[in-house]
Amino acid sequence: LLGYLYPYRVQVALGMTGAVLMTLVALVPPYLTGYLIDQVLKPHRSGSMPLESAMAVAWLGVGGILLAYFLREVFAWVRLRTMNVLGEAVARDLRTDLYAHLQKLSMSYFSRKQTGSIISRVSSDTDRIWDFVAFGVVELSLSLVTLIALTLELVGLDWPQGLLVTLP
Repeated sequence: LLGYLYPYRVQVALGMTGAVLMTLVALVPPYLTGYLIDQVLKPHRSGSMPLESAMAVAWLGVGGILLAYFLREVFAWVRLRTMNVLGEAVARDLRTDLYAHLQKLSMSYFSRKQTGSIISRVSSDTDRIWDFVAFGVVELSLSLVTLIALTLELVGLDWPQGLLVTLP
């Protein structure tokens, strides 16, 4: 399948970039929430941070969370749009090659096989390949990026507990 993706390497790069950015931006809200609780809410409740300062930082944090959710949706749209178009293009190229190959087969081949089942299998198999290209590759890549990013974040926060949580 990589041979079929090669002519569309710019679209693959754009779709994967959108997917990676979407995943990384999705990690921002939990971090900001933790920051707001640890650095704003707790100090304000203990009396070491005045209400005005706490409110200013809290609104910045909430704005950052909203911006992160907005950017995540933009990157998700870029990923879905790009990968859907890419999957259709790869399926079209694959179908074209398969139909060209079917035209070269001998008549005795078609006398042994039902033509309708051949066409049905070609269509069904290329649809599965489209689904894999458009979603499977991206989801696998996103899972790896998420795992690596969360591991780095957890190890950065508390390395013994981060390793204990991520190694299994």
